[in-house]
Amino acid sequence: TARIAADLLAPRFEGAAGERYACLHLDHRRRLLAVDEGGVDHPAAVFLSLRDVVHTALARGARGLVLAHNHPSGDPRPSAEDIRATRRLAEPSRELGITSHD
Repeated sequence: TARIAADLLAPRFEGAAGERYACLHLDHRRRLLAVDEGGVDHPAAVFLSLRDVVHTALARGARGLVLAHNHPSGDPRPSAEDIRATRRLAEPSRELGITSHD
């Protein structure tokens, strides 16, 4: 559930000076396979490589992904770039049989 994902990820983002991301890799029953994390100490941006995310998901045998990142500003609303990046990652993943869960 979204609550379980939030409870798992919140401690990973606490106190981060810059934007960080986490990717939860899920099996076909939405059970957690692995967590990947990354980011930079940049206050307003995080880079996710579509190639790397999809490659890692395929290597782990993931059938689902939960992508999350923090907002050090404290404003939880997604930016226009957040929405574009999510779509850019979700659409090709779906073609490969990997569902993005929001």
